[in-house]
Amino acid sequence: MLKYGGNGMRAQMTLLAALSLLLLAGLFACAQKPAGVVTKEPMAWTSEAGDQLEPGDEIEVQFLYWPELDDTQQIRRDGRISLQLVENIQAAGLTPEELSQKLEDLHKDKLKEPAIKVILRERAARQIMVGGEVEQPGAIELAGSMTPLEAIMAAGGFKRLSADISKVVVFRQMEGRRLATSVDLMNPDQAPFFLKPNDVIYVPPSY
Repeated sequence: MLKYGGNGMRAQMTLLAALSLLLLAGLFACAQKPAGVVTKEPMAWTSEAGDQLEPGDEIEVQFLYWPELDDTQQIRRDGRISLQLVENIQAAGLTPEELSQKLEDLHKDKLKEPAIKVILRERAARQIMVGGEVEQPGAIELAGSMTPLEAIMAAGGFKRLSADISKVVVFRQMEGRRLATSVDLMNPDQAPFFLKPNDVIYVPPSY
């Protein structure tokens, strides 16, 4: 995980460079989510790839016994949807199955048998930003369960003479805060780490 202190100026310069990348990626990374704060404490992020819904995804909500309530819509930028009987429901961050259960719970006092199924019809465009010591910095499409190494290779690979791939920094927006963690691509025993839409990856220099 990312540690601060100890290496003094070098660690500070690495963080400052990574933050500069975030500023350049501001429109990309923050357009759909509120600005947060880069935290300095280590963080335990889930390392498993998931199929959570995201803003911009198109979903179909089917009511088994109440088809007149069926609806197809796009998850709003704030991550919410609104149905005929319930409004402003948080959908982003949940799987279709989890959202189905949530909708059933919200409709229990409104319908006799609220059997509801959520179907993901179309994914929104998913991108991440890669910068620092890579050959082709910029935005790339997030393809399936992509790891930081795969993202770096999609950005042309790292600069072999100047990149420090043992301290790759990944920034992510979570729960209203912008968090940062470090991934050691030199460690073959490190657990798989999967990227999510709007993640920002920074490869620091080795000097």
